[in-house]
Amino acid sequence: MTAVADARGSGPRPGGGGCAPLAGKLAPPRLHVAVLPRSRVREKIDHAVEHRATLISAPAGSGKTTACASWSMTCGRAHDVAWLTVDPADNQPHRFWSHLAAALGQVQPSLRTPSPDRTPPMDLVDEIVEALSGRERPIVLVMDDIHELDQPEVLHGLDLLLRHAPPQLRLIMSGRHRPALQLARLRVSGDLAEIGAGDLAWTESEAAEYFRTADLQIGTDQVAELVARTGGWSTGLRLACLWLKERCETDRQGRGFTGSTRIVGDYFRDEVLSRQKPEIRRFLLRTSVASPLSADLAGTLTGTADAARILDRLSRENCFVEAPDADRPGYGFHPLFREFLRAELGRESPDDVPRLLGEAARRHRSNGRPLDALRAAVAGEDWEHAVEILAEDDVRVLLGAEDGELSAILMRLPPELTSATPMVALAHAWTRLVAGDPDAAAPYIESAGTAAAAVEPRIERIIAALNLVRAWMSGDRTPESLSAARRALHRTGGVPPHAPAERRATGCLLLALGLAHSWNVEFVSAGTALRRAVKELEAGDFPALTCFATACSALVGAIQGDLTGAEETAGALQSDLARAKETAGTLRGPTPSPDGPLRPHPIADLALAWVHMERDEPADVHRLLDRIEPWPRRRPPEDGPVSALATLIRARALVAGGDVAAARSCLAELHRRCRLSSRLIQAVALLDIAWLPATDLPGLLPDPDPTAPTLTGSEPAALTLTAAEAGSPPPASDAVAMGRLHLIRNDPVSALAAVQDCLRGTAGETRLLDRIAALLVAAAAHRRLGATSPAAELLDQALELAEPHRARRVFLDGGRSVRSLLTILVPPNGPRVPFGNEILRRFERGAVNPNGDEGPALTQCELAVLRFLPSHMTNKEIADDLFLSVNTVKTHLRSVYRKLGVTTRREAISQATRQGFV
Repeated sequence: MTAVADARGSGPRPGGGGCAPLAGKLAPPRLHVAVLPRSRVREKIDHAVEHRATLISAPAGSGKTTACASWSMTCGRAHDVAWLTVDPADNQPHRFWSHLAAALGQVQPSLRTPSPDRTPPMDLVDEIVEALSGRERPIVLVMDDIHELDQPEVLHGLDLLLRHAPPQLRLIMSGRHRPALQLARLRVSGDLAEIGAGDLAWTESEAAEYFRTADLQIGTDQVAELVARTGGWSTGLRLACLWLKERCETDRQGRGFTGSTRIVGDYFRDEVLSRQKPEIRRFLLRTSVASPLSADLAGTLTGTADAARILDRLSRENCFVEAPDADRPGYGFHPLFREFLRAELGRESPDDVPRLLGEAARRHRSNGRPLDALRAAVAGEDWEHAVEILAEDDVRVLLGAEDGELSAILMRLPPELTSATPMVALAHAWTRLVAGDPDAAAPYIESAGTAAAAVEPRIERIIAALNLVRAWMSGDRTPESLSAARRALHRTGGVPPHAPAERRATGCLLLALGLAHSWNVEFVSAGTALRRAVKELEAGDFPALTCFATACSALVGAIQGDLTGAEETAGALQSDLARAKETAGTLRGPTPSPDGPLRPHPIADLALAWVHMERDEPADVHRLLDRIEPWPRRRPPEDGPVSALATLIRARALVAGGDVAAARSCLAELHRRCRLSSRLIQAVALLDIAWLPATDLPGLLPDPDPTAPTLTGSEPAALTLTAAEAGSPPPASDAVAMGRLHLIRNDPVSALAAVQDCLRGTAGETRLLDRIAALLVAAAAHRRLGATSPAAELLDQALELAEPHRARRVFLDGGRSVRSLLTILVPPNGPRVPFGNEILRRFERGAVNPNGDEGPALTQCELAVLRFLPSHMTNKEIADDLFLSVNTVKTHLRSVYRKLGVTTRREAISQATRQGFV
């Protein structure tokens, strides 16, 4: 932690003379509190000192001095360490160079302290270079509190030393902000290492260990809460420790630890606020009411013309003001510092607080940031304005809030507003849905419908959308919920008004309809609804939900068979997200990994995974699924599709690879965890199972629900399908599955009859892939009946439909009968020969290493388990992520070990790396 150093004493003065430094300046400070060794930070400094210069720059109390002091005591024989603590008096050139020479002189005695008549700084730099050039062991000079230097002559001399220093001299410059040195050249040449506040911030595991050493028994959740509140700030955690020791018996969660806590306020007041000029102090206090903070808004709140310059300087000087980045569109304060400033403002100018909050709310709203506007209005207890924001900006407020954030805001509203205002009731309903409690949302949705004598059409559409979300979260997939939503859309005339709020509401309802149709395996209807949703949400200026709807549209398009269109849509969306992140745009996409590249949208990844599945590119399928599955739980409407569909697509890939047992285990575990329609599992994961041996079919689709479809039978496979919605023909996927099963039973007449409606276009939901599959079933049936010419014509139609999308999997799923068709019936000089040959080559490939290496043939499920080994996860954790049982994972591991010729996990990782599996 940030420790309290000894007061500088009056020790001996090296070298004599009135400017000789006190001994306390030439050694790391002694620490009066226990210091927890942090190997992560020590290793960063170890790596940094390989460079000519290292800059450690972070706000007050970040642990800079402690980190350098701890490192200097443990660096061992690799370096000699000299230390100089800089203070404001060192801006006198002769004093600074005397102190620097004395510090180096402790490890290089030949270096003398300069006399007062020496001409600095070039002569002194030459003398230092000459004295150190012959050394074998490098010297690391730590200059702590380097931010105290601001005298141009001193800084110029230090620039010369940085430029001409011999390889034996390494400099560590540690301070609250970057000194005015010419560091850009060093950065470009690779001679500068930089360690910032993020590198020094404490992780949850480090903080937990610190609290244990302080004899504080607190839970993991409390540690995470404190790390989040402090941002890992070293002094913040130290102060939290002191505070908890007094109060942990009465506040086990430590939620009362805020920036207004006395010990926190004292620190900020002494170390930050008291050091600012009066005008900057006023600027900080008045702008603390707004988050995020733009230069324009800061100018309005303070009446300052150069607000942009002030904010830029404060962020560069690490005054707990954070600059805009990819995840924050404006400036922001450290959470504790902002709370401290708000408390100070309330004490000094209580009458100004409501006015400033009101101004912030109005500016946020005019800038298209309704959630920030709502937050400010509620903080200022302007209930009328808060209700107005909810009423006019509705879904952007609901879907723009982080989990738990909207609930905390709503708790501050007077209770009577809930029953009197429809959008307040709907906001409460949404927070219950986000929390995963659809039953608790129902009364609020009902209340919204009765809050006014006549509900306006826009509110009615939002009610219908939330009701649909509630229904599918509750497992209610009856036609009534869909019909009610369609009626709500129809009662508005079908064509929404042009007002942005109206179009947002219509877009949300269409999105909910599209998702519901998807879960009901009505992909054609889903695609239509989702495409309309994208247009409405774009027109309603709602980029966050437009992004999600676009990804869903791409996924449904891929499932329908429009592989080219889905690939283009998903790829363009990923590119747009990346650009939006790089330019701190307004799209709310996935959070970038702190250790990796920007993370793409998971639904778009699912769409691309499906595209690669249908093109028979298994390596890309598993690469994308591996990228998706580690994502944390998402909220509705995103929560359902991500992990469940990823698992379904993986199961389909396993079936395609011939690993039926692994697919069965995968689906059984998914079925145990999720309330999914078995029709959806069949359509997405197991649509093309009919070519498998009959003995593989029983039990492949576990489903204890007697009304749901199941795959049963111990004789030649029998397929039981659900009845279609009353009055409508069964979907084409059912007909295709029945046709394939009749082929397995060597009944070509029944197979042909099964797919006739698909061929005539009179079947129910018919995807492009269904039509291609039906053509292949019919072609195989005709060939078995001896009708070669019709069979060849049907095969040619199937190839013609599939080739633009490179849809190869649907042919491979047709099994031996389709392989025979391609071998015999494709004319040798016909236009379909190249594509047909591609498919035939894949028939010959079988289950292989997806990386194309000459390694052992592993099944897709074995590869999936193998890829988890380098993560050092336990078998139970691997099983949880893959939706498998632990015993199944152990079975796959034994098979992997046998095929790789190894006996341990470490050997398996090494061998798999050499062969390109991981």
